[in-house]
Amino acid sequence: MKEQEIKKLELALGFKREIVGIKFIFIQEEYENIPVKEMEKRNTFCGLTARAMNGELLKAKVDCFTCQGGPEMLGMKTVSNYVKSGKQFATFRLYEDMAVAREVQNELCFVDQKIYGIVVGPLKKWKMQM
Repeated sequence: MKEQEIKKLELALGFKREIVGIKFIFIQEEYENIPVKEMEKRNTFCGLTARAMNGELLKAKVDCFTCQGGPEMLGMKTVSNYVKSGKQFATFRLYEDMAVAREVQNELCFVDQKIYGIVVGPLKKWKMQM
């Protein structure tokens, strides 16, 4: 996406932060050769995304994350039965009961491929092909 198109989109939508892109990296060698700084302190995927919306371009692999929800959703880690069953959401008391938690969990979309790492950052800063 060209910078001028991104700017138009940000203005049209009234965004105060950057529009973010995510690139999936399938192979370790490819990940290591991408000239982007790796997230140095462990964080959540939500935290990484927030940093990207504030202008940072970073890469991360599964051991960079403190919460495993992001890596599981992104295909970086196998989803456990604890998560698939809805038990995790029920434990967080996000929903009325276990049945609702399981139903919500079943509606989530998980990446169904093995992903080694990701690059996350503002679309304006992308130099590599998306």
